[in-house]
Amino acid sequence: MELDTGFWYLISFAIFVGLAAKPVKKLIAEALTNKSIEISKDLNEAGLMKAEAATLLAEAKQHRADAEQNAQEIRERATKEADRIREQSMVDVSHFVKQQKIHLEDRIKQLEITAIQ
Repeated sequence: MELDTGFWYLISFAIFVGLAAKPVKKLIAEALTNKSIEISKDLNEAGLMKAEAATLLAEAKQHRADAEQNAQEIRERATKEADRIREQSMVDVSHFVKQQKIHLEDRIKQLEITAIQ
C-alpha cells in the first residue's frame, strides 16, 4: 500500500501543529496571566480611588452643611441686628420729634409773648 504525498503532508502538518502548539500555548497562557494581573492591579487601584472619592465627597458634604449652618447663623444675627437698629432708630426719631415739639412750643410761646408786648 502506497501512500501519496498529500497524506504525508497532512501527517507532517499535524506533527508540526502538535509540536508548535505547546510553546504557543505557553506564550498565550503567560500573556493571559500577565493581563489578568494587570487588570487585578487596575481594579485594586480603582477601588482605592473610589474609597478616596467617597471620603472626599463626605468631607465636601460636611463642609457644605457647616457653611449652610454658618450662613443661617449670620442671617439670624443680621436680622436681629437690623431689628435692634430699627427699634433704636424709632426711639431716636421719637425722641427727636418730642424735642422738636417742645422746642417749637417754646418758640411759639416766645413769639406770643413778643407779639403781646
